[in-house]
Amino acid sequence: MSGLTQVFATANDVPGPPSDELLISSFTIIYLVMHKVDPVATAAAWADKRIRPSSSPDAYQARVRPGSHIHYSNLLPGGRLNAHEKGLLGIVDDGQIYQSVVWLGGAFLLSAVVVKASVDWTGASNACRLLGPVDVDQLLSFIAYVADPLANGVVVERCTESLEWLSIINPGESTLTYPSIGIQLWSLEGTPTRLPASPYDYLVDSRLYSWELSALLSYTSDHVRDGLWRRRSRNQVFEQAHEGFSFLEDHMVYLTDSCCLEITNLQGWLRDRSRNRLAEFGYDSSSMFIWIIGILKSIAIAEMAHTYNRELSRLIESQSISNAEFAEVVREESKLLVVIDTMSSLSSLFLEARNRAVWNRLGYLRGDDHRFEALSRDMRRVSDLASRLAKVRDEQNEERLSKVVGLVGAIVAVASLPLTIAQCAVWIGGHNWVPLGISLALTVAVMILLAGSVKRRS
Repeated sequence: MSGLTQVFATANDVPGPPSDELLISSFTIIYLVMHKVDPVATAAAWADKRIRPSSSPDAYQARVRPGSHIHYSNLLPGGRLNAHEKGLLGIVDDGQIYQSVVWLGGAFLLSAVVVKASVDWTGASNACRLLGPVDVDQLLSFIAYVADPLANGVVVERCTESLEWLSIINPGESTLTYPSIGIQLWSLEGTPTRLPASPYDYLVDSRLYSWELSALLSYTSDHVRDGLWRRRSRNQVFEQAHEGFSFLEDHMVYLTDSCCLEITNLQGWLRDRSRNRLAEFGYDSSSMFIWIIGILKSIAIAEMAHTYNRELSRLIESQSISNAEFAEVVREESKLLVVIDTMSSLSSLFLEARNRAVWNRLGYLRGDDHRFEALSRDMRRVSDLASRLAKVRDEQNEERLSKVVGLVGAIVAVASLPLTIAQCAVWIGGHNWVPLGISLALTVAVMILLAGSVKRRS
């Protein structure tokens, strides 16, 4: 796989627990909030420039072929961290954070909320200011707070309130997408054992900091908090940190089903492109860009599958469908097929093999192929069941119509019986037996049909 690098061959290669602290002077933490939106209103917000994509030549969208339908905005206000959050990280300013909104079409919009913080230096525009470098325990404590059910309501509300002016989010239909956390450690200045401004060595440093990196990758576990990650086994460290993506020798990217973690030291060689991306996106990592889009795809597929599963259960229970409901099933299927086609073709639209490798790896880790299969299966089931129910309904309507027509005919025939009797008298008087016989036969047949119809109705 392009760029996949082996850090350790076996667990025996993992060094012992660290004695020197890894201290991070600049970092970005990204958490994700999913919103249910009106697709028409959302498309209009992009069209009238209420939501703007980055226009920089360094934008990540430039690494995607035209026609991808990836909508990724520049940074928008995301609210301010509260006092507790600032205390966890040692932030000494007002704690302003930002968010980008990401959309692939359809009813789901993703907020990538960017918490960017740095000890004051020239490459950290629009970052929260840190009192000093932070350690892994502080980062883990902040992530744990965001994920805490007692706190994430505040986290989601802060995000949605910052987007109210767009008028596209359905009230009460936004949720924290957890576990899904992105982390970029982009300045390691302050670490005692590092030379100032020294570049990150993708193998030497990844091995040296493997315990800290594996702890961050395991942020969902209670057993890595409060310093307990130092008491893990080499096998546990190996499982999380034995391989990663390194497309140059100055960084390493780790992927799990719930985390994208990149470590580098930009302070040693900050380029204009990195500076621009940090300002416009809050991170300098094309892998993070791919990861955010991949998470949106996975969640949207799962939500659509859940919706179809509910619809299937409803149809099975009701055993009926109206014309309006059948039309809605067909309409929704047509719209979703467009979104699914967009999502399933994204891999081929990334220009670089390294980005396709990250995309495919994330899809494998999150089981996206199985998600697609489940969604496709439920879509077929709903479509087939809806068609069968509609057919049964039409057949029942035709049968009822047939009975009504027969009954009306019988009533008309009975109503005209006096005239028929008078005519028969004329035929008898004139010994005109042929029309008399035909008339009597038809009258008897009508009476038999009428009797049968009454019997069936009773």
